[in-house]
Amino acid sequence: MRFLGLAGILAGAALMFLSSCSNIEKIQGADKAETYYLRGEAYLKESSFEQALEKFNLVKNKFPYSKYAVDAELKIADTYYKKEEYMEAQKQYELFAEFHPSDPRRDYAIFQSGMCYDELTPSSVDRDLSYAPKALSEYKTVMELYPNSIYFKDALDKYTKIRIKLAEKEIYIGRFYRKRGRYDSAVERYKGVLNNFSDLGFDEDMYKEISNCYLHLNNRDEAIYYLDMYITAYPEGKHISWVRGKREGLDK
Repeated sequence: MRFLGLAGILAGAALMFLSSCSNIEKIQGADKAETYYLRGEAYLKESSFEQALEKFNLVKNKFPYSKYAVDAELKIADTYYKKEEYMEAQKQYELFAEFHPSDPRRDYAIFQSGMCYDELTPSSVDRDLSYAPKALSEYKTVMELYPNSIYFKDALDKYTKIRIKLAEKEIYIGRFYRKRGRYDSAVERYKGVLNNFSDLGFDEDMYKEISNCYLHLNNRDEAIYYLDMYITAYPEGKHISWVRGKREGLDK
C-alpha cells in the first residue's frame, strides 16, 4: 500500500510536469520568434533548463534578425548561470558584451561574467584562487566603464571581498614560508600585501611580520626600517610593545 501511494504521488507529479509543458507549448506570440522566446522564458522560470536553451537557441539561430535574437543570447547565458554551468555561462556573457558594445545591458553581462568567475572561486584561501583575478577584472570593468550602473555597488562590494581574499591568500603563503624558516620568501609575500592591498587593513600586521622576518635573517637595517614604519604609523597599535622592545634591542 505504501508503494502504491508513492507511485501515485510520482505519477501525479509526472502528469503535472507534462501538463505544465503542454501549457508552455501553447504559448503564442505575434510571430514565431516571439513564441519561442516566450516559451523559453516560461521554461526558464520552471527551471526546465534544457527546454529553455532549446527555445532560446531556436530564436538565436532561426531568427537572427528578430528583435528577440539579442534577448535570446542573454537568456542563454542566464540559463547556463542558473543551471550552475558557470564556465559556459561566462563564455556566453563575454560574447554578448563583445558583440553588443552599445547594448544597455552590457554592464549586466560583464557583471555576470564576474559572478561566474566568483562562483568558480573556492571560499577557502588554501585552495586554488586562479579565477579570482578574472572576477576582479570584470568587476573593475563595470566600475570603470559604467559608474552609474545599478550594478556598480554590487561590483564594488564583490571587488573588495575578492581583494581581501587574495590578500589573505598571500598572507597564508607567507606564514607557510615563515613557519618553515624561509624568511626571505615570506618577506616577498608580505611585501606583496603592502604593495597591492595597502587599503584593506593588513598593513599593521605586515610591518610587524616583515620586521620579524628580517630579524631572523639578521638584516638589521631592514628590520629597523620596518619597525620604525610601524611605530610611525601605529604609535598605539596592537603590536606596539613587541615592536618597541625589538627596536630598543637593536640600539644596544
